[in-house]
Amino acid sequence: MLKKLMCILVLGTLAASASAQALWDFSYRGFFYTPSSRFEPNWIESGLFAGTDSNGNGLLERQELTRFSWQQIEYVKPYGCPLMQCELSSFSFNLHTGQLSFASDWSYRDDMAYSTGSTMSGDRIHVYGYVGEGGGSSEDLLWTSQTQFNIAPAPVPEPPMFLMLLLGCSLLLWRRMSLPLN
Repeated sequence: MLKKLMCILVLGTLAASASAQALWDFSYRGFFYTPSSRFEPNWIESGLFAGTDSNGNGLLERQELTRFSWQQIEYVKPYGCPLMQCELSSFSFNLHTGQLSFASDWSYRDDMAYSTGSTMSGDRIHVYGYVGEGGGSSEDLLWTSQTQFNIAPAPVPEPPMFLMLLLGCSLLLWRRMSLPLN
C-alpha cells in the first residue's frame, strides 16, 4: 500500500510541476545599430514572460501567456498598455530547447509627438519618432550572429525517447517482480 501511495504522490507532483506557471527573464546582448553603422556589443534589450503550457505540447504559445513584457512595455492584460496602443502579434517558446520567437508593435500619440516601434525577434527592432516641428527620426537595431540570447530559468532538455522507453520497461519489470506469485 505504501508503494502505491508513493507512486501516486510522485506522479501527482510531476503532473503539477509540468503544468505550473513559470516566469522567465530573457535578454539579447549585442546589436548592429543602424544610425552609427556599428555593432554595439554591450547594447542589451530585455523582457520577461509568464504562462502555462496548458495543452502540454512543450510549447508556450501566445494564448497561454499571462504576462509578456519587452523593453519595459507590458503587452498582456491585466498589465498591458494603459497609455499607448500595443500588440503582441505572435509568441512561441519551446520549453525544452529554449527557442524564443515573438513579434510586437507599439505606438504612442499625443498633441505634440508620435512614436512607434516594432520588434521581430531574431531580425530587428525598429523605432520611429516625430516631435512637432522638430522632425522625425528612425532607427533600427539588427540581430547579428554575434547577438547573444540569455534566459532564466534555463530550459529543461527533453529526455531522449529511448531513455523514457527504458525507464518505462524497467518500471514494468520491477512492478512485475514485486507482485507475489500465485
